[in-house]
Amino acid sequence: MPFMLYGLASIASLISLVCFILVLIKMFQDNKTGLAVACIVLGFCFGIGEIMALVFAWQNAGRWRLSQNFLMIFTVALVAFYVLYVAAYAVSPRLVLVPLQ
Repeated sequence: MPFMLYGLASIASLISLVCFILVLIKMFQDNKTGLAVACIVLGFCFGIGEIMALVFAWQNAGRWRLSQNFLMIFTVALVAFYVLYVAAYAVSPRLVLVPLQ
């Protein structure tokens, strides 16, 4: 069961990564270089860059010509990744370490 959930989380992660890259391209095209670099750095260091990019994408959807369908796919994929990953972790068996005597 956990392997299936981890697999689905991986698929959702790939979809959200592609959407994240497309949003970063739109940021660079709109001369929001600082924002794009901040999303990249915060994404690699703390894991919140993708969420930050999603919020700014929703706010600037009209200016960056992002469709509502694209943003919904990005949102659902990102939420699905987090939910599936937590669910997979919750149902996975725990490793119990026994001290040596």
